[in-house]
Amino acid sequence: MGTGMSAGTTASTVSLRDSLDRIRGLARVARRVDLFPYESHRSEEARRLVRPMIERLLLVALDDVTQLEGAIAGHVSPVRDDGLFDFSDAGAEGSSHDARSREDPKTCELIDLCGMVRLELSQRLERLRRDDRADFWEFLTTCNHARGALLKAAVSLESAVCAHERVPAQLDALREIESALRVRAGYRRLQRALAAGGEPEREQIGERLATAAGAMESLVASALFVELRVADRCQLRRVVERLECWLREGEEADPDEGMRLWQDLCGLATVMQQVNNRQELVAHDRALLLEALGELYADAPLDPAREARLRERLAEAVGRDAELDGLLESGEPLGSAAVLRAVTRAAVRLEPHEAQRIVVGR
Repeated sequence: MGTGMSAGTTASTVSLRDSLDRIRGLARVARRVDLFPYESHRSEEARRLVRPMIERLLLVALDDVTQLEGAIAGHVSPVRDDGLFDFSDAGAEGSSHDARSREDPKTCELIDLCGMVRLELSQRLERLRRDDRADFWEFLTTCNHARGALLKAAVSLESAVCAHERVPAQLDALREIESALRVRAGYRRLQRALAAGGEPEREQIGERLATAAGAMESLVASALFVELRVADRCQLRRVVERLECWLREGEEADPDEGMRLWQDLCGLATVMQQVNNRQELVAHDRALLLEALGELYADAPLDPAREARLRERLAEAVGRDAELDGLLESGEPLGSAAVLRAVTRAAVRLEPHEAQRIVVGR
């Protein structure tokens, strides 16, 4: 986890490989940190347990990034022919490191990246330490955002250094694209359940809220719920509690309050659509939609086998575009003008230049 070296250790004594291994180890530890069991406590005891754990991860991360920066500054040797790093320890400290770093713009970029990561993690640490008066859900969200920032920093640093040294990165799996796709599909199912029947009339609000409560409780009780982000779980739990409270009032429940609750549900559904902004989903959908666009604009018409494969691929983009979702769910032929238009629009939103090249170059 990178705990074997204090912040005062001389950076030049740490090889680049050792520094990367520390970053990787810390990222894997952070990935295993599970805040879900603490959500049911909602107590100061849970707060006292969670804060030191996340704070320690951030402190170790700051130390590890400092060591990595020092190793980068002292390491500008070329990659050996066998594809491995030449991890000769840096020579003398001080001006020789600075001079060598300035000679290599890419090295300067890596050092700048380390500086930006340290600033981000320092801000997360400061926010965590002053979050004493936040409500418990907000506190857990702050902790999870700090953990997420650490993971993203580790992936970015490792990816940048390995690209510079032309060796394979190891942390890409932390992006967990399969989990992100499952979460988005789960949100899509919930959104469909909420939207069924359209906008409710005041006289229907009790029935519609009961249906909505069932759909949301099913998600909270599912295995998928653990995969949701802490902030999303907090919002869902809060809304489910409000729904249950309103429904328990039975005939005494205020329809106007029910309508306001429905509007809040619609707002939550809008927030859920922001799952599409997750970096791994944007990259996944960009590649998928450009691939689909190439298939649809190919000279050869879609035969049944190709259409089946493409339909299976496009199913992974469900939740990205409402019109495309509807067409796929209705079984619309993929060669239709409606599908072509929907795929083109979705692809242009993510990668306009490449999408235009495919369309114009057909």
